[in-house]
Amino acid sequence: VRLYAKDAMIASVILGLISMTLSLVFCQPVIQFLSSSNSTTDLAIDYLRICSIANIPWCLAVVQSSILRAIGEAR
Repeated sequence: VRLYAKDAMIASVILGLISMTLSLVFCQPVIQFLSSSNSTTDLAIDYLRICSIANIPWCLAVVQSSILRAIGEAR
């Protein structure tokens, strides 16, 4: 398990970067498609951009939790 931990961390950073990039690139078209009000569209785009920055730490936290669970140190 410990042999794969480094690879899992690298993969989580890569997936976090990919999801962050896609969120930042496509947040405006998605929000405009889902929203009917212009007053909420700007706020929703700002909110989604702020939340998308947290994708990398969130992916790392999920992988670290799984690694600790796999080696039996999840407390």
